[in-house]
Amino acid sequence: MLGLYCVIDAGQLIARLQEHKLLVVKAGGNSVRLLPALNVSKKEIDSAIEIISKTLLNIEKNYS
Repeated sequence: MLGLYCVIDAGQLIARLQEHKLLVVKAGGNSVRLLPALNVSKKEIDSAIEIISKTLLNIEKNYS
């Protein structure tokens, strides 16, 4: 299990990630919880990281 603390609204980030087919859930406060299956592959992890990175960059551009 991994958590990401968000300086933006976690709900907004979750909605955007779900649009890209990455399922995450809200954790306590303003955090997002990542809970991959035990048999997750490196390729799947790399894909998830890429989706998160692109989504955060997109959100950052909208705030600028």
